[in-house]
Parts: sequence; structure tokens; C-alpha cells
Amino acid sequence: MTSVRRFFYGATYLLDQIGEKIGLTSDLKSCFPDSWRQIQSLAYFLILEENNAMSRFSKWAQLHKHPYGKSIPSQRSSEFFQSIDEESKMAFFQKQGKRRAEKEFGLIVSHLSPATRRH
Repeated sequence: MTSVRRFFYGATYLLDQIGEKIGLTSDLKSCFPDSWRQIQSLAYFLILEENNAMSRFSKWAQLHKHPYGKSIPSQRSSEFFQSIDEESKMAFFQKQGKRRAEKEFGLIVSHLSPATRRH
């Protein structure tokens, strides 16, 4: 017998697409190769369920399609957050900062009029 499950995927699909487009997912994979899926799933929960406690993640994870695809018990999430080292966090924020600076510079240059570019 085949088991069928239904998941909510609209909001997490949108977050997946945004993460890919702005380089967030790529930077997470690079800086946190063993745990990027957990980080992204917990971030999705915190964004989409901003008023709920982390103890609700297990229930949310059963109902929503997300990168990690499994539950992270509340106690485990606290340990997980504590296990993320400063060096990896700094590398991630540096990568994201560089992406933002490059994008902002590109926007400024693209909005300059041809007359302004000549001077």
C-alpha cells in the first residue's frame, strides 16, 4: 500500500526561490556545509511563524516542505544554535555583505545617465 502525505509548500517554495536568487542558499551551503538545511529550515519557521515558540517547530515541520525535511526538537534546536561557530558566521556575513555591496554598486552604475557617465 502506498502512503500519501500532503505538505504545505507555497511559502517555503517562495523562500527557496528568494534564497537562490539572492545567493543566500549558496552562501549557507558554502559556510555551513553540514548544517545549512537545518539553518534554512529553522529560519523559514522563524519567518513564517514569528509568533510561535521553537517548541512548535516539530509540528510545523510535519506539515511543511522545508530544506531539512525532518523535525528538530526544541531542546535540540538550542544546542544546534550554540554549536554554530563564530568563524562560520563571520564568513557567511562577509559573503552576504559582499553580494549586497556588489548589487548596490551595480544598481548605482546602471542608474547613471549617459551624460553623468562621461564626466
